[in-house]
Amino acid sequence: MIASLEGKIAFRGEKYIIIEVNKIGYKIFVGELTLKELPSAGSNIKLFTYHYQHEDKMGRRDEIYGFLSLSELEFFEILNGISGVGPKSALGIISKGPIDNLKRAISAGDIHYLTKVSGIGQKKAERIILELKAKLGQGEGFGLAEDKEVIDALTALGYGIAEAREALKKLSDKVNIQDRNSKIKEALKILGSR
Repeated sequence: MIASLEGKIAFRGEKYIIIEVNKIGYKIFVGELTLKELPSAGSNIKLFTYHYQHEDKMGRRDEIYGFLSLSELEFFEILNGISGVGPKSALGIISKGPIDNLKRAISAGDIHYLTKVSGIGQKKAERIILELKAKLGQGEGFGLAEDKEVIDALTALGYGIAEAREALKKLSDKVNIQDRNSKIKEALKILGSR
């Protein structure tokens, strides 16, 4: 099994890249967000990979899916393990936004977030949410420790838990902020504008 690849980007396609490692080119399917974040052809890169083998009319096929972070790969594997979700659908789901936003959408039961992915209708989205909640647990945003810290900081400043969660939800709808301190500042702006 190929767990990661490090080499030079030889080609960038619409849905895949080719990484050259020791004069061998590997075709790696990547999501839209990953493709946007990758450097130009000729640059060196390391991707965590998922090696998928399957049989079809053409015989045995191997596909490699690539991710910039280990957390993306792990979440992809969880999605791919859900009944009716293959690697292409799992990659499409991950491509819709940062993993934290996806986890929030799942936690909130936001079916619309998933139906934006090609091939996922309302019933399939409902099943995905149900199975992910069972696999990941219903805890505080699926264990998003950083979000819990933001909520704790806001409640320490006198805001209610519901207010803090609502500000965090509005924040995730507006911008992609990963840093905890920046999240707190932006959440305070949202709460202050009420």
